[in-house]
Amino acid sequence: GYYSLFLPTGGGKTLSSMAWALETALNHKAQRIIYVIPYTSIITQTAGIFREIFGEENVLEHHSDISFSGDEATQEAERYERTRLLAENWDAPIIVTTNVQFFESLFSHKVSRSRKVHSIANSVVVFDEVQMFPTEFLHPMLRLLEDLRWIYGTQLLFCSATLPPFDKDHTSSFKKVNDFHQLSDAIQPIVPEDPELFKVFDRVIYHLEEKEYTTKELAEELAQHDSALCIVNSRRDASQLYQALLEEGKEAQDVIHLSRNMCSAHLKERIAEVRQRLKADIPTIVISTQLIEAGVDIDLPIVYRAMSGLDSIVQAGGRCNREGKRPAPGEVYVFSLSDSGKAFGAIAQGQNATRFLLDNDKEHTRSSIPLELIEAYYDRYYASIESFDLKGIAESLYDVEEAKRWRFDFEQASQDFQLIDNVDRDLFVPYGKGKDLIEGLQKHTLYLNHRTMRELQQYHVAISKWRYKELEEARLLSEVLVDRETGKSILVLAPQGYDEALGVCTTNPLLDEPLFG
Repeated sequence: GYYSLFLPTGGGKTLSSMAWALETALNHKAQRIIYVIPYTSIITQTAGIFREIFGEENVLEHHSDISFSGDEATQEAERYERTRLLAENWDAPIIVTTNVQFFESLFSHKVSRSRKVHSIANSVVVFDEVQMFPTEFLHPMLRLLEDLRWIYGTQLLFCSATLPPFDKDHTSSFKKVNDFHQLSDAIQPIVPEDPELFKVFDRVIYHLEEKEYTTKELAEELAQHDSALCIVNSRRDASQLYQALLEEGKEAQDVIHLSRNMCSAHLKERIAEVRQRLKADIPTIVISTQLIEAGVDIDLPIVYRAMSGLDSIVQAGGRCNREGKRPAPGEVYVFSLSDSGKAFGAIAQGQNATRFLLDNDKEHTRSSIPLELIEAYYDRYYASIESFDLKGIAESLYDVEEAKRWRFDFEQASQDFQLIDNVDRDLFVPYGKGKDLIEGLQKHTLYLNHRTMRELQQYHVAISKWRYKELEEARLLSEVLVDRETGKSILVLAPQGYDEALGVCTTNPLLDEPLFG
């Protein structure tokens, strides 16, 4: 069946959902539990928790930072062969993976990626932070979940502090195309949706009235706090605000910037540094994009959140007084930047839906965000979505007339279903150990085997075509040949193009594109 775990942030979703999954697996004689997470940045943290409980041999971690490509008859290759086969087949009691691996495998037409499909049948699947499902693929994703539930006997649990109502009708008379796929069975909550039960989690005061600042004004206000978190909507805003804080006299070591302009290894180090500083009660200002909102366990007394979807505002609140140990409730303030670039896409649609709600709901100071307000937000937000199947994937797989002829265009569906936009270029950066790895590949003292590729993934940043062109014109890029026989090469950034605070940058970071994440 379909089940939900609606808990406020900091309510213990990870262990609660796993406890439910274990009981459900026993009751339904399920073969395994699959735990699906939106970001690779938090998957290692979750897998580590499960390994401590269930043991190393019972937990398989499978995501893009773990690569099994390349093949050499070396000791490293033999060591990784077992893990590679387990990853292809998902032949382990507990699988921890990402939305990308899970859904793209199910939509893939390639044998190597489809080998794990039989392992998903008769399993228990837990989706963490389901509000992160991309709306442009929501129709085929929900139809796929219908197949797993009704044909393959899979039990599905949706977890979120801002649970989207996938089992409700979102037809709108204002839309030309109404292609939202409503789940055919009601989602059953495993915890009663009783506000009284959740009062213990009322640790934050939300100030929802939108206040407008310039970047300089916001930096001035943030500089008044010993410790605070500010979440903005783009990498450019994060870079500008970080520099504005330094101009206000904040010491560089007391301001920490987080964005996808930084490689995974860099982000992990900075997030660990934030935790250590806060634990030692060292004043710290954190400037971040929305990457910090899903499962990154940090706790600050004050959070500023750039206007966005209501779900993102609630997730931001989960980084504020998270443990409830502060003498007074945390404070969350919603703002906008007058000198920021105009938002577009999902960010703009979320902003518009939130502003519409707040215009009609005058209670702008709240100790919690009730479920009915979240549902009203999704009603408005979903009404603004042009299509929930932007690539027409459902037509490739579910066309009735074609199905009668047993004609299914799996190859087209596989090509169209890409949760990560493949217009990005993969760039490897000389940060930390990444510098030694790149130098080894350049001098041909190191070869691109399993181990090297896995390590390199930690020093990878995705850049757009626009950013690629800019870095190329600045002569900050080079191609490094890693396989003479095949001519395979990787794209590498020059050391002067990677900043210890900001990650990938240009000579003028104020010209950086308004990338999200």
